[in-house]
Amino acid sequence: MEVEEPYVGMEWSTLKSCRAYLRSYAIANRFVYKGSKNDGNKIRVKCRGNECIWLFYARVIKSKKNDGFTTRCNKYEGQHSGKCRGDSKFKNRLAYAIWVAEKMLDTVRTHHKTYKARMIKADVWNKFGVKISYYTTWHAKKKVMELVNARANRLSDCNKILTDLGKHDKNAVDWLKKRDVTTWDKPGCTFMEDLDLMLMTLMRKRRAMAMELDINDVVPRVEAIHAKQEKYIQHYTYRSAIDTQFTVFSSHGSRWLVNLDRQEFQIFFWSFTVLLMEFLNLLAAAVNT
Repeated sequence: MEVEEPYVGMEWSTLKSCRAYLRSYAIANRFVYKGSKNDGNKIRVKCRGNECIWLFYARVIKSKKNDGFTTRCNKYEGQHSGKCRGDSKFKNRLAYAIWVAEKMLDTVRTHHKTYKARMIKADVWNKFGVKISYYTTWHAKKKVMELVNARANRLSDCNKILTDLGKHDKNAVDWLKKRDVTTWDKPGCTFMEDLDLMLMTLMRKRRAMAMELDINDVVPRVEAIHAKQEKYIQHYTYRSAIDTQFTVFSSHGSRWLVNLDRQEFQIFFWSFTVLLMEFLNLLAAAVNT
């Protein structure tokens, strides 16, 4: 796979197309970059290699003569150190499932009924010279089939939307045509895939944490609940004559009779005001008599 070398002044129609170009360039040249200080108007990345000076910086052109989407490369350092470039067996983390799906879309659309996941893995190596895992291949196959089944309906719906919108606002149509059609909507199955991936990640983290715990340990959430209970349990004391019945006293004047055999309890509340009223009533009754 041959990708044009970037240079200062190079332009792209949108920031998204700039990111896609940069990913393909890194995959073709077998290195990995990391981003820093990126937002919706600029992209700044540098090589992950130790002591490597490779740097790329681009941002959306802000001027009255431009459309507000065109992105231009403002700074570029194209030299790599010898240790940051991978060999033919290098598995680039930038070649993830979405990138593979976009690159293999046309091929899979032609042979989608007989195309297997292992064929995608082999074709990616033959066409782009990059090794990918079977996990990436399997997810790429799912995303490709989603695009194959949904793109026809999506494009027809988008054309209808553009026709209806053009009758009211032609400027809005011109603005939409500069955007990627696939970003206008997002299928619900994509949300479910993201949810499944999140749940799988949480399950893996729980298993990894469980392997580090001792037989008498508990998870941090339980420790926090236990610490909170210890804070409030200081306000209570209990007395018992037998193992199955207890009398619990609180510092607020409440009392509970707990029966473990019957799994029942009774609550009694003693108030000084109530006792004083009872004493006054008894005193008044004695005076009247």
